Amino acid sequence: MSMYRIETAIKEYLDSQNWRYKHEEDKHRFIFGMKLDCDNVDGCMLAVTARDEEDMSCKAIYEFNVPEEARTKIVEYTTRANYGLFLGNFQMDLDDGEVLYQTAMVFYDHTAMQQEVRRLIQVAIHMAERYGQGFYDVIHYGVSPEDAVKAAEGDNSGRSIGSGRSSGTSGSSSSSSSSRSTASSGSSSASNEFLDLVAEMTDEQLTAMVEAVQSEQDARRRRREEEERRRAAEEAAKKAAPLSLKDKLRRLIGGDDDR
Repeated sequence: MSMYRIETAIKEYLDSQNWRYKHEEDKHRFIFGMKLDCDNVDGCMLAVTARDEEDMSCKAIYEFNVPEEARTKIVEYTTRANYGLFLGNFQMDLDDGEVLYQTAMVFYDHTAMQQEVRRLIQVAIHMAERYGQGFYDVIHYGVSPEDAVKAAEGDNSGRSIGSGRSSGTSGSSSSSSSSRSTASSGSSSASNEFLDLVAEMTDEQLTAMVEAVQSEQDARRRRREEEERRRAAEEAAKKAAPLSLKDKLRRLIGGDDDR
């Protein structure tokens, strides 16, 4: 089966990064895993597809599925996040809770194809990384969707640095069971891109970026500590609460039976 021109450009870009991938030629799709620099979200699976000679999309699919009871809050989280986004958007399957970030483009000028392919893939990776922790905080720590979006956007330095902490890996064709193994050569290539970006930044920009990241990490740690204290306090209050008459009667009856 012959490849589309966009498909060839995608393959050339992935090969230039020394990333390992699975090429599903019948679907004109490339599948590979990517590590993310998030406290509780390890990675995602990338599905890059050439639909025809002019259209391509890149989906960064998280490895977790949102529990049914948390999907309403995640709908709010993704809606709030999408409102301020320029390239691509978050999507969630309401049936199984799968979450992804998608970028897409129509190519009219094929001379710039290689650069645009790189941009679409890197944007998807960076956005999956930037908002990934927010999904976890909303689902597991009870953080409001509004606060989670503010936290995700609070460390925005205006530069896409997600590729600097990611490494290409092989992936399965199933979005729910992707396997990841680190590719050191891919990590090296991605790190070179990150270093190129950092080299262009001033000392003030670097300082601001580091401080923002540290501040966000501290905020996440405080939220976890507060949640743990809240749960501990609730457990202690339950144990210290006076017994109702029914509970006292149950204990008395149980005690007589034991004797």
